[in-house]
Amino acid sequence: MQKEETKKPLSERAACVFLVMIITSAIGWLAENIGKIYFSHCVDDRFHLLPFILPYGLAYLAMHVALGDTDDIGFFGKKLFKNKSLKTKILSNVLYILIICFFVFFGELAVGNMYEAITGTALWNYSGRFLHVTRYVCLMSTLGFGVGAYLLMKFVLTPLYSLLLSKGNKTAILIADCTLGALVVADSISMILITFITKTPPHWWEIPVNWFK
Repeated sequence: MQKEETKKPLSERAACVFLVMIITSAIGWLAENIGKIYFSHCVDDRFHLLPFILPYGLAYLAMHVALGDTDDIGFFGKKLFKNKSLKTKILSNVLYILIICFFVFFGELAVGNMYEAITGTALWNYSGRFLHVTRYVCLMSTLGFGVGAYLLMKFVLTPLYSLLLSKGNKTAILIADCTLGALVVADSISMILITFITKTPPHWWEIPVNWFK
């Protein structure tokens, strides 16, 4: 796939990456609500009007650009292992998981504290969770998000990107990027602005779910 990818124009590759980034934002919204059902017995807007959480999409973008393929890890296009073998493949996947967990840990810590410093509001709180480090970091959540992101990248997002690049309709992808992408970005910016101005994250709707009671 890598050789085929390099043959494609940069504009096509970027369009496919952006569409997968949008899809990942939707998967992130869904994943958070699955957790919300289990821990809080409800589904809600996750502070957004649309069912997308852009930071999840940006995380995919970072993994795609910075780390590349799970089976052949590299750093911004420079492969770590010159010769491929079963051993390097295993090491590549282990490193991928460890790096993702590292960035989840410090990413949540940085974003949570930065958001609180700017708005005076805590977007989430792990204080009541097992193995929490601060209100913004929980080792169990870090491991869960890290392994989940790795599995999603390996078995869903990378194959989806390859499929879009090889068989996707260029026009349809571009239209989705320009329309849905603009809405997702605008929704995320409006959430940040509302929180910054009102010192409270927007809360549009919530639906009780009693499956686990």
